[in-house]
Amino acid sequence: MTLAPFRTAPRFVSKPWGGGPGLAACLGRAIEPSIGEAWLVSDVPGEESEVLDGPYAGHSLREVIAHQGEALLGKGRHRFPLLIKLLEIRGRLSVQVHPDAAVAQALGDGARGKSEAWYLVEAGPQAQVWQGFAEPVAPAELAALSTSGAIAERLNRFVPEPGEAVEILPGTFHTAEDVLVLEVQETSDVTYRVYDWGRTDRALHLEQATACLEQLPAEPTQRRVHQGEATWPVAPRSPFTFEVWQLAADEVRQLPEPGFAGALIVLSGELHLRGGGPERLAQGDALVLPATCSGLSLHSVGPARLAYACALPAGTRRFKRPG
Repeated sequence: MTLAPFRTAPRFVSKPWGGGPGLAACLGRAIEPSIGEAWLVSDVPGEESEVLDGPYAGHSLREVIAHQGEALLGKGRHRFPLLIKLLEIRGRLSVQVHPDAAVAQALGDGARGKSEAWYLVEAGPQAQVWQGFAEPVAPAELAALSTSGAIAERLNRFVPEPGEAVEILPGTFHTAEDVLVLEVQETSDVTYRVYDWGRTDRALHLEQATACLEQLPAEPTQRRVHQGEATWPVAPRSPFTFEVWQLAADEVRQLPEPGFAGALIVLSGELHLRGGGPERLAQGDALVLPATCSGLSLHSVGPARLAYACALPAGTRRFKRPG
């Protein structure tokens, strides 16, 4: 059975580092000033997206999976494999790290780890990204670096540009400030904080982060900026496809038919969808692409920029750990 594409409603999450006009502008709607995250497509338990179109309008993404799991996800999957968010980080994000599946399982934090990647939509005047240790850090050092706050000084720091890719593989310690990013990640909400810039109301996870440091050798940072290419890969080393598409006015683009669940996020412009699903897509829309979709195309009214994300076969890893 086929299932037509459908849009999902954003879920808003307050964050101590949130705030600013960027999210509201991206989504074309007013939001509370404390909001730091808009979860555009989510199958995280308790945070599932609401469907806006078609026969499942008003139901959750989880309910669609319960009724049409194979049509939506493809064979062998039981949960939507991607979590897609917009993050407006105006204060400083905590210094944090994510596990891979093996470490998450060993620590009792679920079956899945988290690779993630950011596409920089905006970079404010104070924009900074810290990603990966500049020099090796011994696991025994981590607690002292956290207590003193010196851990950020040990990370690579750079000033990001709009259109830049930031790929954060498991084991990569990272933080950021004054950026608006589109984030695609594996469906996991496991984050280990090691330093929170003086905030004391959230727990740290030094034991778990130390396990990541011990078991997940860091990957080198790779900086790349979108230069207007029609199709540009944001996350070439991640276990999912994440691309930015640039469409000219009146351009028609056929959508891929990979046989796996995916999504489109409209970053700018207006488009018409042909072949099924909602006929019109506008800036801020998140469109879920079921695995059984076929014969779909987009027609851009004017210049448009989109993000396309899609699952890869279960167990895919596109990077190799050293050693």
